[in-house]
Amino acid sequence: MKIRECKAIVEKILEDVPEARGCDNILILEVIKVIDPSALDRPIKEILPQCHVNGRFPPFETIRRTRQKLQERNDNLRADEEVEGLRALQEHKFFEFAISRK
Repeated sequence: MKIRECKAIVEKILEDVPEARGCDNILILEVIKVIDPSALDRPIKEILPQCHVNGRFPPFETIRRTRQKLQERNDNLRADEEVEGLRALQEHKFFEFAISRK
């Protein structure tokens, strides 16, 4: 799947499913549902390889990064303040960890 296709799907989901704005797991499930609703009835061990082997589903990291970019550029698609605060805290912890490893 091309990144532009992924972006269009993620943007639509963020508009239509507010819960997906603050939870990447919900967002990933919604993306899979858009691409192939029957996939949700199969075990995850069948779905995960399809993210890389044949490109049927975008990799989860691509979905997350797409969400992040869309939310940076559009305040209406952002998660609530609590989730945004938790994300900022996690980012700060990661930077401290990365700096301390030098």
